[in-house]
Amino acid sequence: MALRSFKQREMNKYRLLIGITVILGVAFVVLQWFGFQELWAQQITFRGAGAGQFLYVIFGLHAIHVIGIITVNYVY
Repeated sequence: MALRSFKQREMNKYRLLIGITVILGVAFVVLQWFGFQELWAQQITFRGAGAGQFLYVIFGLHAIHVIGIITVNYVY
């Protein structure tokens, strides 16, 4: 939707949609941080093999993706 607004030169709508996207991305990363804190409180860490490691990898990749997209949106 934001891309379509940009192509149609509806800049106010484009800025609104990009702003919403950035807010949702930041909220995702913050909530992931809270999730990590819960995992740490339950002693789920990288040590050993198992689902704990898998969760950290998946969450970390998602956070990197979101931060990258936020950065790209502000640079371009």
